[in-house]
Amino acid sequence: MSTLSALTEWVKHMWPLPLVLAVAMRAVIAGLVSRRAARDRKKLGLEIARLRGDAERAERERVHLELEIEKLMTKFERQQWTGTVAGQHIDVADLHDRPSPGDGTALSGRPFRSDWSGPPPPSQ
Repeated sequence: MSTLSALTEWVKHMWPLPLVLAVAMRAVIAGLVSRRAARDRKKLGLEIARLRGDAERAERERVHLELEIEKLMTKFERQQWTGTVAGQHIDVADLHDRPSPGDGTALSGRPFRSDWSGPPPPSQ
């Protein structure tokens, strides 16, 4: 029994050792967790910076595309307007190419005489 009493005596004097070991283990684990959290925060910070850069590039590209669309719409409207004006010009030119009433033909294409006194000719 002397071994048992010696062991009991040793445990009475060494009881703070498990507490010290528990505190030391807690500190080591907290340090590891803290390093891991810092590394994760750094990765997340880099990812956030990359995503912000992508968002800024996308916004610049969107603005650029809106400007391009605006330019194309303006160009299209200008071409449409120019085409309309050119069409009107062709119509006016076409009228000028027709023989005038003094040439013996009315604008309708029927013969024209200034001394016409009778009823209109029958429709053809």
